[in-house]
Amino acid sequence: MERDIDPQPNQAQSVRLNDHQDDDLQEVDRGTSLAETETQEKTRHTMSKKSIVIGSSALFLLLAICTLLFLYHHEEKKKYALLLNDYNQQYQLIFEDAKTFVSHMKDGPSEQRNLKSTISYYRNLMNSSNFDKRMDSLNFAEKYDNISDNDRKAYASLDVDSSISDLKTVSADLDKIQGVLQKSTNIDNEIKLLLTQNMTIGDIDKKADDLTKRNAAINDELLGIVVHTKLKDAQEIFIEALSYRGSYFSQMKAANSAYLDSLVAAASFEEDNKTMAKYRDEGDAAVFTSTKRLYYNYALEYAVKAEDELKKKIEKEHQAADLQNQANQSLIKYVELAQIDIDISKLKSNGNSGPQPSPNNAKAKWNT
Repeated sequence: MERDIDPQPNQAQSVRLNDHQDDDLQEVDRGTSLAETETQEKTRHTMSKKSIVIGSSALFLLLAICTLLFLYHHEEKKKYALLLNDYNQQYQLIFEDAKTFVSHMKDGPSEQRNLKSTISYYRNLMNSSNFDKRMDSLNFAEKYDNISDNDRKAYASLDVDSSISDLKTVSADLDKIQGVLQKSTNIDNEIKLLLTQNMTIGDIDKKADDLTKRNAAINDELLGIVVHTKLKDAQEIFIEALSYRGSYFSQMKAANSAYLDSLVAAASFEEDNKTMAKYRDEGDAAVFTSTKRLYYNYALEYAVKAEDELKKKIEKEHQAADLQNQANQSLIKYVELAQIDIDISKLKSNGNSGPQPSPNNAKAKWNT
């Protein structure tokens, strides 16, 4: 009888073998895992190094970019500051001119306010009042395109509108006066001709009459013009000047009249003196005392008349000289007030004394 074989030992061996195989596999797996882990660590280490290098490079690049941007912006700010400074300097020039303009408009001419200089003063101010155009030229200049709106200066900052408005009113009044002044200038030219041309007293008097009427018309026309208060003083001074010019014409005519009277007196003196001499000579030649006395009485009568005419001649010459001197002083005052270019060295004087002989002493001759 065969013995039955017990299967259990084989199974146990099989189990142990399997266990050994599992252990081996696990060892292999652990080895593989370790290798893989080591490889992964190496890879991570390598990647970490690369990341560090890349990160460092990126950081350096970023730093470089930031530095360049900083330098660029710094340079741009520097350029802008220089540009803004130049812009502000140009604006300051306009601002100072505007400030001076307002001051000049407020104060008016500093010198004597005759009409001629006043007109010139405000005409020059008008020519310099183009501040709106100057500001436009500044703000729209291509050179200053990059100036920000916040940094740009506005025309209103000049504060000149009120002064310009006043100036426009003054200028309109000057336009009214300009026509009157042209008429006045025409009279001045006539005066220059009177001083330089050789004219008869009659022609001079006719011209003086005409100029007197024209001068009075100008005076009335100027008085009828209502002007800005800034022109009032100049207007009054010019009206005063016109009065002196009118006096020049009337005094010149009076001087001429007195001078003509002196010439008439001189002629009468000469005639009476000749008649006196004739009667004296006839008295000297007479035989009879009664005849002598008659002629000497005639001679004495004409001697007295001649003496009176001589006194009148001298008196009229002095009067003519005084009146001409007054006329000259009036013209000088007119030239001073009106600031007119007239050569006063050419002023004439009347009263040139002609012959002033004394009458023959008929009384003394008769008494002898």
